[in-house]
Order: sequence, then C-alpha cells, then structure tokens
Amino acid sequence: MNLMAIVKFLFHTCFGLLVVIDCILNGRLSVTIMFGSFFSNFQNFPFLTVMLGLITLRCVFSTTSLSIFTSILILSMLRNILVDVCALLLPSLIDIWISAFICLALVVSIPVGLGLGLIICGLSKFAKSVNVRIIIFSFTVCVIMCICIGFFHGNQVMLISRIVQAYSHSIISTISLIHMCYLLSKFNLKPQSLTLFFVLLISISYPGLKRQLITKFSRFDLVDLSLSSSLVTVVNDRELDVKIMRIDHSIVGGVFNEGFESVFETFYWYELACHVPWMKSTSKLSETHALAVGCGVGIVVDALINRCKFDQVIVIDNNADVLNFASKYFGLSKNASLITTDDLTFIMAQDSNTFELIVHDVFSGSFMRKTYIQELISNCFRILSNNGTLVLNLVSTVEMEVLHNIIQELQSVFKQLKCFCEGGINSVNTGALVNFIFFASKSEEPLQFNIYNNNDQNNYNAAVEIAFSNFISSEIQLTKLKNYERINQRKTEWSIEKAHFKSMRQMLPANFWLLY
Repeated sequence: MNLMAIVKFLFHTCFGLLVVIDCILNGRLSVTIMFGSFFSNFQNFPFLTVMLGLITLRCVFSTTSLSIFTSILILSMLRNILVDVCALLLPSLIDIWISAFICLALVVSIPVGLGLGLIICGLSKFAKSVNVRIIIFSFTVCVIMCICIGFFHGNQVMLISRIVQAYSHSIISTISLIHMCYLLSKFNLKPQSLTLFFVLLISISYPGLKRQLITKFSRFDLVDLSLSSSLVTVVNDRELDVKIMRIDHSIVGGVFNEGFESVFETFYWYELACHVPWMKSTSKLSETHALAVGCGVGIVVDALINRCKFDQVIVIDNNADVLNFASKYFGLSKNASLITTDDLTFIMAQDSNTFELIVHDVFSGSFMRKTYIQELISNCFRILSNNGTLVLNLVSTVEMEVLHNIIQELQSVFKQLKCFCEGGINSVNTGALVNFIFFASKSEEPLQFNIYNNNDQNNYNAAVEIAFSNFISSEIQLTKLKNYERINQRKTEWSIEKAHFKSMRQMLPANFWLLY
C-alpha cells in the first residue's frame, strides 16, 4: 500500500470520527433546542441504533467512499435548514413526534451512520493490502486507549469535545471547499462539485438571511445568548413590553419592563410560605435561611430577600448561564449566594436543620424517577428546621405516576401538606398539563396562610396582590387527585412532551423559536 493510500485512509477515518462527534454534540443539541426533550426519552435509542446500523451497512456494501464523503458534507452543511424545516413546516402537516423523528434521522442518525460507514470503508480497503490480524490488533489497541484516556483524563476529553463543538462547522466548511476543488479537477465529477458549491453557498448565507428576514417582521430583540451547555437566551418582546428568558424549548420566566413584575403570577405564590404564622414568629427570633433550587429570572429570590426578609438566601442552578443572565438582565439580588451545582448533590451535602424554607422549582416533573423523589424529599425534610417548609413545583398531568408518587412521599414524610394549582380544580382535566405547587411543613400546626396584614400590604405591588387573591381559591383537595387513574410514566412521556411543545408554540409565535 503506497503512502497516498495510507494518508487517504487516515483522513477518512479522522473525518468520520469528527462527523460522529459533531452530530452527537451539535446535531443532537440543534434537535433538542427545537423539539424540547423528545430525545431524552429512552424509546429514541433503539430507533437511533437501527438507523445507524442500516445506513452503515448500506455504505459498506454498495457505496463508494467518495459518495459517502460528499453526502456527509451536504447533510452537515444543511443541518440548520433541515432542523428549521422539521420544526416549523412539518408539524403543521404531520404529527409532532413524526417530524421530530424525521429531524433526528436527517440531522443525527444518517450522518453518524455515514461517518461510521466511511471509517469501515477505509478499514476494508486497508485490510486488502495489510494482514487482517494487524487491523484487528490495531483497532483493539485504539479502543483500549480511548477507554483509558476517557477514564483517566475525562476533563481533557470534555475540553476537546467542546473545541470540536465550537469549530466543527468551520472545519467541515473548509473541507467542503477543498473537496469541491478536487471534484472540479475530475471531469466526470463536475455535477457533484456544482451541487456541493450551491450547498456550501446556502449554508454560509442562510443564518444571516434568516436573521435579517425574520427580524424585519419580528417583534423581538435578542438581548443575549449562550450555547455553552444548552441554549439560553434573553429576549425583549416590544409588543408586550416584556423581557423573557428561554432555555432550549421552554420559557423559564419573564418580567414586564415597566415595574419589573413577573409575567407568571404563580411565582409569587412561593413566598406565601413566609405568611404561615409560625414562620413569621421564627423570623423575629433568630437568623433565617432559605434555599432556592432553580433560579429562573430570580422572582422568587427577590421576594425571599426583599419581602420575606431572610438573612441568607442560597440559590442553586445546574446552568451557570441562567444565574449569570438573571443577575445581569433581571436584577437578581447581589445579597443572594449563587452556586452552580446539581440539586440533589447540594441538598445531600447540607447539615440537618439548616433552612427554614426550601423552594424547589426545576420544571422537571416528567423526568423525576421514584428513587430521585424519595431521596429529594427525605433530604429536604432532614435539612429543614423544626417548623421548616418545603415548596415544590411540579408540571404534570393529573394521571401521571410521578404526581401520585410525590403526593405519597410528601404525606409519608411531612406532617402538613397542601396543594394548589392555577385555576383550581376546574383546570385539572385528563391529559392537560397542570402546574402543581405543594406546601409541605414539619410543624404540627395546620398550614394556614395569613396573606398580609396592614404592615405587609405596603410592600406589595398590584401584581403581587392579584396573585395572592387568586391563591386561596386555587387549592385542590388531595383526596380528589387520588381519584384519577394512574398511568405509567413511560406511557405518557410522549404525550407530555407533545403537550409542552404545543403550549410553548401557543405562548410565543414560531419565528421566536426559530431565531431566538
């Protein structure tokens, strides 16, 4: 085997690996941003595996490496267009989960299969000139080395992955330009080179044209954006005069630019735990501590510091960008202690009887497993003071098993429990997503909310007073929730994601999700 053939084999192998890594990191991120959490569902992995296997086999037995290489470049460069078409056009024609699967196939499965096929084609050609045992031995050594590097140098591997994630598009565009020149030099391959040229031109100009066209007719202004771990944006809505924060395919909070009042009134409900009589008396006797799990735009944190007068408020969130943007654009109090960490890891590390109040709002109800629920609630109980209160937010349908598991665990651990939801019992319909808010206390005394006295009333604006007035009528008797039939969580995950996808699209127009 000559030197040129070896160089070609090594290049195809490295490029195939680059494509696989790029699709797993950037491709999956692009799909998740547009379709929410459809792809955290375990049912996607068999689909992904089958697609990869079929495409790889097709590449190995009936396609040339040149065709595979060209196909990879075209699909990689058209990724953004494919995601936009699947996310905006197809849901209006076919069911959402079908368009999500099509997007997954075009953006992740097929390119990864082609990348693996390119590597296998190179290996098969290399094996014709070299002893097969040498190939098997070399491959085994490489696999063992990769496992060892990943195990002992995980941080460095993550750093390399982030570099690939950041620069893969530029690398692939450069390779496409070189490959196009190569195809032009071959007389019989000029049509392929012209196709590649037009695809390259479209992929380079598409992001700018999309932004220019949509911004011209849009009511939104992009304030800031980060893609370090997930998509986090801060956007100003000129029509409604509000500023909102988006994480992937969810809106986690927003405020009106005038008055800085919350767009969602239920965020004000959390602070009502401070209006329980014994909580008020405790705050006068000793130093008080509160823990907010999940930051959002900081509405709850602001209330705990400025109106509830906690001496220390710790805010934890697993996304550093959320904490940064909440401080920078939504006036998150500098008196709060901000920590980037996982909720359960932090809670389990705390000493007993540390906090008077815990507010847990991470918008992850449909993904709470039973063991997680048990560990979370038992440890929250442990670190709360004797009369401490847990406020827990859960987005769920009334039939979901996770809702009943949480109710059961809260009742078995805490002495007092009440449940509220926006709209009260009338909003609890079969199959409908509902925002449940639980108040659980360690105190022997019944939970009663003295919403405000004359001294408190001076601290509240109109939005807070309206939220408080709707609060008491929104209570739901737990016995009524138990009457609904439980449905296994895995059977409802698709319908939950579908409902969430639709609710977000109803909240804001399609051009918002496409561009911001």
